[in-house]
Amino acid sequence: MRVERKTPNKAWIAACVGSALGAGAAQALEWNQTPTVSVYSTNDSNFYLSATDERDMTSNGLDVSSNVVGAGERMQLSLRPRVNATNYSDERERDRRDGYFDTSLAVGNDRQRWTLSGGYARDGTLMNAFEESGVTTIDVDRDRSNYALGWSRLTSEHGTASFSLSSASVRHEEVVTAPFLDYDQAGARFAYSHALRERVNIEFGVRATQLDTEAALGATNSAGFGLAFSGNWSESLEYRIGAGRYQSRYPDVRAAENTDTAFDASLAKRWERWRLRTSLSSALEPSSYGVFYRREAASLDVNHQFTEAIDAGLQLTAAHLESDQPLFYYEDRRYAYAQLSLNWRFAERLWFSTSLGARAQEYVGQPRARSAYGQIGVTYRGRRS
Repeated sequence: MRVERKTPNKAWIAACVGSALGAGAAQALEWNQTPTVSVYSTNDSNFYLSATDERDMTSNGLDVSSNVVGAGERMQLSLRPRVNATNYSDERERDRRDGYFDTSLAVGNDRQRWTLSGGYARDGTLMNAFEESGVTTIDVDRDRSNYALGWSRLTSEHGTASFSLSSASVRHEEVVTAPFLDYDQAGARFAYSHALRERVNIEFGVRATQLDTEAALGATNSAGFGLAFSGNWSESLEYRIGAGRYQSRYPDVRAAENTDTAFDASLAKRWERWRLRTSLSSALEPSSYGVFYRREAASLDVNHQFTEAIDAGLQLTAAHLESDQPLFYYEDRRYAYAQLSLNWRFAERLWFSTSLGARAQEYVGQPRARSAYGQIGVTYRGRRS
């Protein structure tokens, strides 16, 4: 397994972005890059998370990425290319070569700022199927792209207004046995936040989303509003509590409407060597089936720093997903996973990491599927240059 990688330099970066910013502007930015290279090996006792046909699988991977940042007095441009290669021990499996590219441009000052971002990914549905779709028995190639435009402005000493537009597109390879559907999503959001006092902020937001897919025989529209409080109870304790209301309208002959609530709450605490974060949420999201679903989730993340070079973490997550569209029940499932990880920096820029985990998934009316996995890896994080 081999992935060739060329290190970008100032001339190459200027050529890439010169058409968008102008050659003079690109050369005027101060460029830095941080490369990261990881090699790892993973074993999973039930790779496809099947309740009836468990298959043990070992895979070896190489992940190469770089964070390239060009910064000026009123402008910052970032480029984040990434390549991931995976080889499987079972000859029946198809080895993968996946690519990702994200970029963002921010222009403005402390009072007002514009941001433009975009991304593209060519990967497979199995990469994040456990949380995203639940379909873990098939790997389908897909192309994903997204774009966003944002604006924010200080309206007073304590107030900030923001507005954003976003667009996303997902296209899947045509596979007869795959349930995935292509879809396009567009959204708009306006928000206003105000500092009530030194450690308390309040934010009000309204948003509208359209999900266009063949599965829904047209476009599904959703609109809603939300109110959130956030702040610091102390220098080491942060919190956020938010709630909202949304309404979805489905197309064509059904013309059905659904009104429901959304909420999120999180708490983060820091000690000298410990960090803890816990959260609860319920929200409406698009799925890989081209329909909206409601996700209710809870998570706990604990980290302990033993020394400057060694730290360990524990992650717990559980969620319930249910289709928000009356004629589509693909997403009615529950899942949970737990992972214990250990990281050791054994050289200035080299890290050794290992993790053990377990996951489980259950569809309504079907038996529960479980698996256990372990991973070891070495990561190099380069110096900014």
